[in-house]
Amino acid sequence: MIVDDLALVTTSGALGTAGLAQNAADGTLSDVLRGVIPAHVQGPSVYTPVGLPWQDLALAWELYTAAARAGTGTHLDLLA
Repeated sequence: MIVDDLALVTTSGALGTAGLAQNAADGTLSDVLRGVIPAHVQGPSVYTPVGLPWQDLALAWELYTAAARAGTGTHLDLLA
């Protein structure tokens, strides 16, 4: 299980609701993006949206367009 914020999911998210500790997660999205852990392992991938996705999209779009203008960044094939 990949999570965005270990502390948050342990207290009020999926892990906390199920009574699981932080070590139940395989890592964070940051770990995946930095190459510390693989994005995909065997089995299905499940996305559970929490919070306000329009805020994530707005910020992601700003970051993407700034990186594209600067000619920088790393291409990630999230469907591989």
